This record gives sequence, C-alpha cells and structure tokens, in this order.
Amino acid sequence: MAGSPKLKVTKYFGGASVQKIEMDVEDAKSNLGYFWTAEGGSNIIVSIEGQAIKSYDELLVVAAKEKYKNRAFIEVGLFLSNDIFTTCSNPE
Repeated sequence: MAGSPKLKVTKYFGGASVQKIEMDVEDAKSNLGYFWTAEGGSNIIVSIEGQAIKSYDELLVVAAKEKYKNRAFIEVGLFLSNDIFTTCSNPE
C-alpha cells in the first residue's frame, strides 16, 4: 500500500517492559501473521483504537480508512486476550 502510514506496534505482554516496533503495512503480513493463525492467535489480540483486527486483509481495510490517510503512523496494540477486557470499552 504505497503512501499508507506505517504501523507503530506496541506489545503489552511478556517481559518487564512494553516493546515497540515500527513497520510498513506490507510487513505486517509476515510479522503479525502468526497472531492470526490457529496456532498463534488463540490468546493474542491485535487491536487498532480498541477494534480487534482478525486478519491481514482486515488490517488493510482499516489502514485504508480516510481517517488514517494523513497520519505518519497507525497505533497497533498486541494484547493477551485477558488484557483486552481492561483496555476496550465494549469487549463483546
């Protein structure tokens, strides 16, 4: 997705400190893809502004929204599924 903002991914689990990484949207397919598989995604939530993202294709749709077009970065959070209930306002 040429011209799209980069992703600023923050991992909120494991380790003593919060971990952050920046990547292009295209890199998310290989770098975050594991979290969307049956083997890796069972307890990890990928989230943009409280909205759970369940696949790379869904990430592309969200990243293409008008509100992200002029941003340098889209903030992405990685949460353990237990943690998502404390960070989202409507965990349905």
